[in-house]
Amino acid sequence: MTTAFVGIIKCSVKSELEKLCKASTITMSEFVDFIVVCKAGLTPLNHTMHYVDFVPQEVEEKEDDWKILNADAAAQASKEGQKALRRLFKSHGKRQYRVGHMFFSKELSPQFVSGTLSSSK
Repeated sequence: MTTAFVGIIKCSVKSELEKLCKASTITMSEFVDFIVVCKAGLTPLNHTMHYVDFVPQEVEEKEDDWKILNADAAAQASKEGQKALRRLFKSHGKRQYRVGHMFFSKELSPQFVSGTLSSSK
């Protein structure tokens, strides 16, 4: 597996890493392949991820939005009714999943798991 992503992961010199990062494009399939290889235990790295469902404040559901579900068809078809339904069912197109990936040495894994990672090492 010789990809730009592996070159970036293996690079140990900061100036070379900066050049590699500026010159490289990591494709989605390369990234997924690397995650799969890490999960399979074929690299000295472990992978973990965290994601958050992000909805901008202006389209977050409001307490009154729930009333529209029991309203008559005319109220649901109104402009305000449609806005409430879009907020409730998140069909406004502004919803985002924010994802973070972390690759870390298997040597550190027990410390990450137990929560005893110290800066004294």
